[in-house]
Amino acid sequence: MSKSKHNWHDSHVLALAQSQGVANPEEAVTSLCTALIDEAGANGPPFKTEILTSFRGVVAVRRIPIKEAGRLIPLKDGFEIEVNSGHSPEKQNFSIDHEICHTFFAEFGSRQTKTDLETGTFNVKLEEEYLCDVGASALLFDSRWFRPLAIELGTASTSIFELSRQFEGSLEATARALCDLDLWPCAVVFWEESVKPSQSNLIYQDTFPGLEDIKDNLLKLRIRLSWHSPSFKKVHYFPKHKSALEGGLVYSCHMSQEATSGYEVVDSPCQQLWMDSVYVPYRKDGNLHPRVMTVVTLSEKPQYST
Repeated sequence: MSKSKHNWHDSHVLALAQSQGVANPEEAVTSLCTALIDEAGANGPPFKTEILTSFRGVVAVRRIPIKEAGRLIPLKDGFEIEVNSGHSPEKQNFSIDHEICHTFFAEFGSRQTKTDLETGTFNVKLEEEYLCDVGASALLFDSRWFRPLAIELGTASTSIFELSRQFEGSLEATARALCDLDLWPCAVVFWEESVKPSQSNLIYQDTFPGLEDIKDNLLKLRIRLSWHSPSFKKVHYFPKHKSALEGGLVYSCHMSQEATSGYEVVDSPCQQLWMDSVYVPYRKDGNLHPRVMTVVTLSEKPQYST
């Protein structure tokens, strides 16, 4: 697990770390998650949320149509978790595990209803929320099983699908966990059609006759989310909203809805990288959204080194 370089301030966060005898709260949360999996008697993935919640005093998990990702509600005799039934089962698993981690902080004076509009943002500025994301990943992808399987499978889009299947995590959560291991220099990039934030207002404005093409050209295949292993960041970084090369391998995958792979030249800095792309649409609010996932490495078959 990668550790953020952050000066912690939240009193509940500091108290939690002190209780575990460590300086880094991320280590404290990960340790608690490992202990919870052991207490639940798990002997391999997937680590069922229904079992894990029962060991944290959660008396009910309600999958209901709510606008938030999840909620933790304190009760007299424990807790209740509500999770967004409109999200995929894998996303619900992450959100439930996120709420489980809030129970760790409840022991240090933070016993109040937690309402999470989103989970999995890993925003370290919101210290408890960030640590609950870290913990959710630790509960989903316990490194004692995740790491050896990831090494066995290698770094490729097929590996992420298999890891996602076995650990019952979303593709995005699985990709982040894989990059965090830093087994090889790699990045996983998710692309969707969008406009730059600075251009979004233009989409809703009336267009003068003859300028329709300009408006259409604003919509491009762009990076919505990217995860990088620490060693890959030293070589290249894929920023959010960067557009895919038209006519390139990623763009071809998007247009054909078929997998592509090969070397492609990227800029800033200019270099050749191996791009393994697959078409992975998802459903939201009843609508199907096109999406491409690309696993990026420095070579076609990077070797794991201890």
